[in-house]
Amino acid sequence: MFKKILLYGLPLYLYGLEFLLKAFASIKADSVAGPSLAGAGLGFLLPLTDLKPVSLDADVMDELRAAGAGVYSPRDKTFSDFVWLCFFLSLGAWMLSIYWTLKPLAHPSIVNRPLLIGCIIFLVSITLAEIKERI
Repeated sequence: MFKKILLYGLPLYLYGLEFLLKAFASIKADSVAGPSLAGAGLGFLLPLTDLKPVSLDADVMDELRAAGAGVYSPRDKTFSDFVWLCFFLSLGAWMLSIYWTLKPLAHPSIVNRPLLIGCIIFLVSITLAEIKERI
């Protein structure tokens, strides 16, 4: 439980560190928290693509290894494919958040779009990680 709190609290730590670094360096710049959160979320997604091993009798597992075959749950395979889709969509959104951070819109909006993208990617990755644990 403590590990999950540390892991899922990452956005707060990143934002706090960014705030401190900008304060110590006396920098007045746009926040990079959005792309940082998105990057953290992308890092959470990749391990979710590994298929969980299915427990079988040891003799059957030996025969499968000898044949160079493996066994996986169809639900896990479908979920893994969905995670790959989410990963590539999130990668594109991460690039967009970097672009908007480096080149802000001509007309500033009320919503910090790069931060919103980062939060969405991070929340999606946490949700998918929790689902993967239950598959």
